[in-house]
Amino acid sequence: MLRKYLFCLVSNDLQQASIIKNIITDLYPKNSQFFVTSDLSSVNNMKNHILLVDYRAILTQEITEIDTSVNNNSWLVINIDKTCLLSSIFWIENGFCGALYENQSIVYLANALKCILEKNEYWYTRKELTDAVKSHRQKHISKNEIIERNVNQYQLTKKEKNF
Repeated sequence: MLRKYLFCLVSNDLQQASIIKNIITDLYPKNSQFFVTSDLSSVNNMKNHILLVDYRAILTQEITEIDTSVNNNSWLVINIDKTCLLSSIFWIENGFCGALYENQSIVYLANALKCILEKNEYWYTRKELTDAVKSHRQKHISKNEIIERNVNQYQLTKKEKNF
């Protein structure tokens, strides 16, 4: 039995929506449904969907309010502007399965969807994933670990260690 995929694009760009619909239909011709909405709040009750969010179509405040942990949805942000101040670390930490910048969205969309849906993997560059791991590790280092690293690195005396 084929798994059914429910796609929803949050965008106000109808030309782009048509192109994305064609990509999805080519990928999953018999087992997909495709919806488009320009209102991010309209996806709140959707379950088990693949939600593609067009970065250009929504406000940054709306993005920061998205709760990706509910309703078993997979989130992919597309068309991220190069001047966007939100880093890949933001997208990863907030539960997005992948991020495509504006010059990549259409070119890599099919590969990103296959990766996310068929392999259950994230779609980020190796550098983006490395930066996220480093950021995560830095946030979870205890005070004692930091002290121990400095003690070892700088070969402190017993008196300096206890200061």
